[in-house]
Amino acid sequence: MCLIPELKINLPCFFKITLGILVGFVPNANYERVFFMGKSTPKKLLAFVLSAVMAMSCLATGAVSTVAAREADELNPAGMTITAGSQYPSTPISNAFDDNTGSMWETDYTPGSEDAKGYDNHYVDIDLGGEYKVTGIRYTPRSAPAINGTIVKYTIYAGLTKENLTQVASGSWERNNNVKTVSFGPYKVRYIRIKSDETMNDGYNITTSAAEIGVIGSEIGEGEDVPQPPVRETDENGNYIVTFTDENRKGDFQIKQGEGTVDYTYGEGADGYAVFKGKNNTLAIDNMSDAIPDGFIEAELTDLGGVGRWGLIFRYTDNTNYAGICYDGSWSWKVGGAADWGPINASYSIKQNVTYNIRVEYTGANIRILIKEKTADDYTVVYSGKIPQLDLPAGKSGVRTWGTGNPGEPTGNVKIRQSLQLLLLKQRQSFRKLRKIQIIFGISLT
Repeated sequence: MCLIPELKINLPCFFKITLGILVGFVPNANYERVFFMGKSTPKKLLAFVLSAVMAMSCLATGAVSTVAAREADELNPAGMTITAGSQYPSTPISNAFDDNTGSMWETDYTPGSEDAKGYDNHYVDIDLGGEYKVTGIRYTPRSAPAINGTIVKYTIYAGLTKENLTQVASGSWERNNNVKTVSFGPYKVRYIRIKSDETMNDGYNITTSAAEIGVIGSEIGEGEDVPQPPVRETDENGNYIVTFTDENRKGDFQIKQGEGTVDYTYGEGADGYAVFKGKNNTLAIDNMSDAIPDGFIEAELTDLGGVGRWGLIFRYTDNTNYAGICYDGSWSWKVGGAADWGPINASYSIKQNVTYNIRVEYTGANIRILIKEKTADDYTVVYSGKIPQLDLPAGKSGVRTWGTGNPGEPTGNVKIRQSLQLLLLKQRQSFRKLRKIQIIFGISLT
């Protein structure tokens, strides 16, 4: 047997058993060692065989080169321990961390298997091997034109211990093969779970796949103060709630638009709150809130002065796609886009420095606004009707404030003591049924 100097190449499995090729897999590498066996293989024949194998390999993979360098803002996976809740034998999770977009991880899609029926085990667990400053996840779907397993809905969990992970992000990605990212934090993190909640599939078996997964982050600098992921609290009914008790219980409000601020004061009960100050059109979205289609958002709100300019936002997916009920001396509805708004026929006036409970119920295009002063017993129905423009896909919640931000000029300036949220309705339902099952989505502004 003559051994030709090793050829580093990814070979489709078909070629590994033809032409007398001996293949030796190299652990922790993205290539295989290829040897040819023969007593007197002529050089020309050998060159032909090598060329044919390489060409056919490229045709099979659909690309001449599939090796892609990891992005500069991603952590090196060399020191990580990575496991998956499910994987098909020939597409292990290591394929999603090998800097090779021609390989992929895929969950077990064997017909009849539990993993081919549901998403419970469609997750990736990452132990970074130490504490890092993490700001997001980058996801590269499998190469086009294949679509099977491309993630379109996700939830990201992170923490310093694997026993106490907190949801730091959830949402939807476009249904295509483009590289996708989700941002959060920055947080001091060691453990991460990436959960696939829904994927694109061909209609036969459920699967999740990834060509590459990257953790966006960096080492923590000496003396750098990086917060832990916030604690995701729930009330006795399982509703998402933010209490502002301490810095880990403040939700994850991120300024998505504008130059306003969110300032926190921590404490028990009324001593814990956040003040949202508007400058220009400012959107502060709670990244920890669930993306839900229908429910209600409830707010305990105090207008702190100036000309009140604020809104409760729901169904937020991006800065051009969200729904909102707003107040600036009169009531209006708002969707993404500067000119996309309209008046609401509601005459209830909000007084400055008086605390109110405000609830916006929404199911499809049906909207109801209910208000009471905090000390009152009963709500007043301020508006009930259809606003077709607000009938948008599921999204997160938050607060909108706007104005110049300058003293003595119109500005949004509101205080939030508590924030609630829950449950998406799997099917749109009437308000009567909505109230009966007490679906709660709330954000309380003091």
